[in-house]
Amino acid sequence: MIWFTRLFGHRKSAIVKDGLACLAVANLYLLDVWRTLIIPARQYHLLILPRPIDFGLAILNVLGFAVVMYIALALARQWIGEKAASTLALLYLSLLFLFVVRAYNLDTYWPNRVKALAFVLVGSGLLTALKSPGRVWKIFRWIGLALLPCLAITTGHSAKSLFLSHVEAGSELGRPAGIGHRPPNAARTALIIFDMLDYDLLFGHRPADVNVPEFERLRTETLFATNAESPAAFTELSLPAMTIGKLVTDTDPASPNELLLTVEGSSQPSPWTLEPNIFSEAGNSGMAVGMVGWYHPYCRLFQMLSYCQWVPIPGRLKDRGPTGWNVEWAMTDMLMDDLIGPGPNFIQTILNKEKNGRQRLINSYRQLLHGATKTLTDSTLNLVVVHLSVPHTPSIYNRSKQEFSTEPGDYLDNLELADRTLTVLRDEMEKAGLWESTNIVISADHGLRSAGSSNWKHTPTPLHVPFFLKISGFHEHIEIDHRLRTILIHDLLLDLLKRKITTPFGAKEFLDQHSRYGCRTRPADNLQQTKGVETFEEPHQCG
Repeated sequence: MIWFTRLFGHRKSAIVKDGLACLAVANLYLLDVWRTLIIPARQYHLLILPRPIDFGLAILNVLGFAVVMYIALALARQWIGEKAASTLALLYLSLLFLFVVRAYNLDTYWPNRVKALAFVLVGSGLLTALKSPGRVWKIFRWIGLALLPCLAITTGHSAKSLFLSHVEAGSELGRPAGIGHRPPNAARTALIIFDMLDYDLLFGHRPADVNVPEFERLRTETLFATNAESPAAFTELSLPAMTIGKLVTDTDPASPNELLLTVEGSSQPSPWTLEPNIFSEAGNSGMAVGMVGWYHPYCRLFQMLSYCQWVPIPGRLKDRGPTGWNVEWAMTDMLMDDLIGPGPNFIQTILNKEKNGRQRLINSYRQLLHGATKTLTDSTLNLVVVHLSVPHTPSIYNRSKQEFSTEPGDYLDNLELADRTLTVLRDEMEKAGLWESTNIVISADHGLRSAGSSNWKHTPTPLHVPFFLKISGFHEHIEIDHRLRTILIHDLLLDLLKRKITTPFGAKEFLDQHSRYGCRTRPADNLQQTKGVETFEEPHQCG
């Protein structure tokens, strides 16, 4: 007991205060983790929603950090001196400042202000530690005790998680495809969206050493648009817009199960799940719908789906696995990201952060390809929607070696991977006898959004995307060059399903008639029947 008192302080009150200060400061080292576990809006992109094991491991990490911090302070004070202990306390406060800044992305919004503030605080702190070390120690203790309410909040949420039944939303949802009344005349239809598939680099200015034979082949046997325009330059805006047939100007995750959409012309956001969309409208007509995609948590959003599989964006706790080791590794990875900062740097190179990130993207791609193949070859599904992660950057493929790669590459590498993906999907559908009998729309959510690495020399065209339409049983090549806004995919899919469009020339007439309109042209219940008669409004221009 005498040794303990000498090592950790001469008074029990000081021991308690210093211990609580370390505990409170350590708690906010995990601020980014806590915000994800506690705030519902930040859980939108999580593969697995927060569970007791997540909260429990977060608490254990806080306790571990606090113990190490306290022992280090005590040893520095006992063996080196008050100045060393004060300098260590200043380091703890500097780390606290860094983790808070990174948790709220303050260095992104105000980089120069944050750097100036950090310089002033650290400089004045070092000067104080050298001239009046006891003052720094008091400041650390005062800040720590002031942060104790934050510790109470995180501890309370952790305890609360033990008493709440956890319903796993999961990444895969499967139900019998024959639920309800299956329309006998529904035409099997598929939508395949390639993420960041750029028209200019695919067809306009593709280098000679880039081979995309499947896309070239598809172009010669489908209705092909040379001037198609996506609804937005970002996935979070464009995918909802294509599914509801309305331009979306803003989005805001509201919970793990909801994304609020601000539709053009409206100032009030509305839930994506409550907007009439291709999933609900087809499902309400008794059709079986399958969805495979990434980024958006489709399986949580649209419970009416007959089959669904989705994968999240890797990193930041989003793709953590179910085990305790998976959770601990994900939390450590998140803390390291906050500590060393975004972008390539020396520490990230040592830790192979970039290579690990690419490998996780490769794993995600493989899951998506497997799920896409499964749904596209399922004859019981009337409508299949596939949202693939390629050719979105960063590159995960080496086109010269024709293999996956974790080394830095070019967008053009992923472009060839997208072509290889289309080959696999077509081959599998042909083996299942479904390629010819399926209406297939192929496009992108947006084109290349940024030039990427300085040696790429690509010109971004974020809204110019390819557009292919294959009508079941036809191989005619029809090319249209007028402006076509892919937001019309919503209405196009519904007409294909209802056999309103059955020939390439019928599809061309539809696109010619409606392509100049950038919004939904039909009422919400265009797959519903009113008194036995389907009603449709005439097209109208949206400003």
